[in-house]
Amino acid sequence: MRARLRLAFVLFLFCAGCRTFRHAEQTGRTRDGSLSLSDDEFRFASALAHYSQGLICQDRFNADSPETVKYLTEAATNFSVAIEMDPETLRLYPALAVSYLSLKETDKAIEALKKACLKSPGNSQPLIDLAVACEKTGRMGEAITYFREAIKVSPRMDGLYRELALIYFQQKKNKEALNLLKEGIAKVSPPDAIVTFCFNFGKLHESVGLEDHAIEFYKLAGTSKKQWPDPFIRIAAIYMKNNIPKALQTIDHALKTMPNEPKLLFLLGLLYSADKQFEKAIEAFKRTEKTVETAGTESEKAKLNPVFYINYGSAFEKDGKYSKAEEVFRKCINMYPDSHEVLNYLAYMWAERGEKLEEGLKHVNKAIELNPDNGAYIDTLGWIYYKQKKYDKALEQIQKARELIKNDPTITEHLGDIYFALNDKQKALLHWKQSFIMDQNNKSLVEKLKQNGMSPEQIRKELEDRIKGNATTSSEKPGNAK
Repeated sequence: MRARLRLAFVLFLFCAGCRTFRHAEQTGRTRDGSLSLSDDEFRFASALAHYSQGLICQDRFNADSPETVKYLTEAATNFSVAIEMDPETLRLYPALAVSYLSLKETDKAIEALKKACLKSPGNSQPLIDLAVACEKTGRMGEAITYFREAIKVSPRMDGLYRELALIYFQQKKNKEALNLLKEGIAKVSPPDAIVTFCFNFGKLHESVGLEDHAIEFYKLAGTSKKQWPDPFIRIAAIYMKNNIPKALQTIDHALKTMPNEPKLLFLLGLLYSADKQFEKAIEAFKRTEKTVETAGTESEKAKLNPVFYINYGSAFEKDGKYSKAEEVFRKCINMYPDSHEVLNYLAYMWAERGEKLEEGLKHVNKAIELNPDNGAYIDTLGWIYYKQKKYDKALEQIQKARELIKNDPTITEHLGDIYFALNDKQKALLHWKQSFIMDQNNKSLVEKLKQNGMSPEQIRKELEDRIKGNATTSSEKPGNAK
């Protein structure tokens, strides 16, 4: 508050030098030629001096010290006198109000600012001063009223919408805030500041888990006339968690106005992949790549990074187009030789198919060299050894992978496969059963269990009984009785 008061005083002091009072007499000279002040000018200068002295006292003493109160009281008195001399000088009223606010005489401060509003009904600045004073003194209802009045006078001033929206937020009136911001976007040109404000409030709501409110603010930010994909991306990312069709609908809508936006095209590909519509995903990734390469700028080309290529290649692989997937991964490795994620993905794809195992071994060893504590990469290495029938080496690597990644169904299944190849059926079944408990949708694992005399249904039943037993035991503990 003190810094705000000092700033108000500096602005007031600057403005005060622009003109003398309308009724002031001309400055004269004394007999020796020096300048003399009229009585009006002297009173005005005295008011400024007392007011500045009051602020100095605030820095040197406590806000309620006798010295501070004395000087601020004198400042208020002198500003009142100055207003009596020239009631049309609007800059005097906020100066007087600041003095009263410093003295904690809120009613007098508000009254001074109301008089300024009456003196200049077509001017928004007195209304803004009054609204801010009401807000800072806890009169939120009045603050809303005067901000609304200021907006009527100056409907293109974007800061008014943001200030009033903040008050609505504090009062948990999201609907009023949204309608106000919508009004501001329609009236202010350009509405960039309000749009950014909406986007940031969307992120704030999203960060605290209020995703429905976040979507409302992102949608409002998305009404901007400029080409801005970010609000739509945030909305789609929220929907992607449990409603992929809505996420797809959001991106399709955004692409109508931004058909060549790489961020939107890439996210479209990710959404189609998540929805197992791999042909559509591949088409979206192709459009992304073509759009970026056509742009020609280095900053745009940088968007075609390993993250893009691993998702692009993955869509081909999951769609059964392995040669196309390999083509995409090789292109990425040529562009980014140290992209260890892609090196590992390609090596594992080959290992799964039993192809190009020696080349895959080189790729995964380089990936491990770049990222030595990655359990998934070490699992790939072990799996290549398994495909090469080097079972002892495979067991060593996949056990190491399991130490790095606990309770991973794929690594656990791989251990079962290796033990089975080593003719240790008991350990194989133990690990397959553990893997099945972690991932009961693994069809190939179900077949392995059945072929070796174990019933997946029986495993499910045992698991359910164990969960029920634990729940019963927990309810019987002291302190849990109702």
